Amino acid sequence: MKAEQVVQRARDLVVTFFQDQGISRVSLEELNFDYSRDEWSITIGYDRNWNDASQFGDSYRIYKQLTLDSEGDLIRIQNIDDL
Repeated sequence: MKAEQVVQRARDLVVTFFQDQGISRVSLEELNFDYSRDEWSITIGYDRNWNDASQFGDSYRIYKQLTLDSEGDLIRIQNIDDL
């Protein structure tokens, strides 16, 4: 897969898995291809709003690192504490 396709695939996966958690502003943070493992590592960031208080600014940034194989299949999703 090309980089653009991998980024779109990663964004789609994050939205699919976490959409019920009030996420917004989903964006690419980092992208890397590991030639020795034939894997993509993509860090996606998004804002999470936990409750109705979010309309008053009660949200925070979450980072997920996704690992996809060269065909775009998901291998893992990991939490990233801070970039």
